[in-house]
Amino acid sequence: MYIAERTSPPVARYAQGQLQRGRNLKAETLLELLGKFDSGRRSECETKLDHRSRDAIDTVTNNRNRISHGHSVGTTVATISRDYQQIKQVMQSLTDMLYPPSGQA
Repeated sequence: MYIAERTSPPVARYAQGQLQRGRNLKAETLLELLGKFDSGRRSECETKLDHRSRDAIDTVTNNRNRISHGHSVGTTVATISRDYQQIKQVMQSLTDMLYPPSGQA
């Protein structure tokens, strides 16, 4: 893990603990996690996450939780595909924000 190679063991354990909680992310939880590392990045991400993106993230997380607990979800392949494409765009935007091409930081 990148952080374990570049920080002290206590800092690495703290960061890993924070990231472990990020496995079941809703939009607000994602923003909170970003804010723990850099409040400026949280603000930047908040402005980029539109209503549709937040809904896609929350819907997929809610459906995942319902399915994992044995509940049915009334959704279609088209809806899942649309949400997936929206989340891919969000992830690309986050990647671009956190890892800009060299010379653009």
